[in-house]
Amino acid sequence: MPHKKGLLIMPINLGKQLKDFQRGKKALMRTIGNNGVKMFKLNNFEAQGFIDSGVRSWKPKKKKDGDRLLIKTSKLRNGIFYKASGTKIAFGTIMKYGQYHNEGTRKLPKRQFMGDSEALNKINNKDILKFTKKHFS
Repeated sequence: MPHKKGLLIMPINLGKQLKDFQRGKKALMRTIGNNGVKMFKLNNFEAQGFIDSGVRSWKPKKKKDGDRLLIKTSKLRNGIFYKASGTKIAFGTIMKYGQYHNEGTRKLPKRQFMGDSEALNKINNKDILKFTKKHFS
């Protein structure tokens, strides 16, 4: 180890640590994105409602035809995606009519399948805690 005037100097490779942290951050962003897609695409559609601190069930159809809500073609469900950029993750659907179902209109009842969810936040917090312990402990 190099030393100067009686001081012991121990170099630390911060470059390696930074690369490990950045790889971990990218993996965490993917995990959070996938958690959201799973919640919005699978869990909410299977529950036929929006899962938050409980399930807010979708308003039933007027016409009883046996079909489940929003699953006739599965295009809306299968079109759900996430996009991560920097420290942000955005969720969306490729189907233009998704917003009408998610928010409702005067004629179409709100059948929310995406949005801020306490249940999803709990899942993500566990993954964030693992990441934090690994990189900051």
